[in-house]
Amino acid sequence: MDSGETPEETIQREGREECGFVLRPLRFLGKAIEICYAEDERQYFEKHSAFVVAEVIGQDTKAEDDHELLWLSPEDAVQALSHGSHRWAVEQLQSLS
Repeated sequence: MDSGETPEETIQREGREECGFVLRPLRFLGKAIEICYAEDERQYFEKHSAFVVAEVIGQDTKAEDDHELLWLSPEDAVQALSHGSHRWAVEQLQSLS
């Protein structure tokens, strides 16, 4: 999140920048703080995450060409995600269905 940005504003900006998606935030899912290790920096850091349920309502030009969009089933996403908080968010989203 950029300074002064809400989680909902962040998801809208990040969706455009990284995926080229226009997103409509639907509901706030939760927040997490996780201690992570950065291998390249050889140090631990505190990762703050906010999770928002959103729907794709349009397509835009993405700003970051070094990102590749991959669609995964929720089960495959839980297996592929490296952060426990991100796995938790996918599991929470599944429980809403």
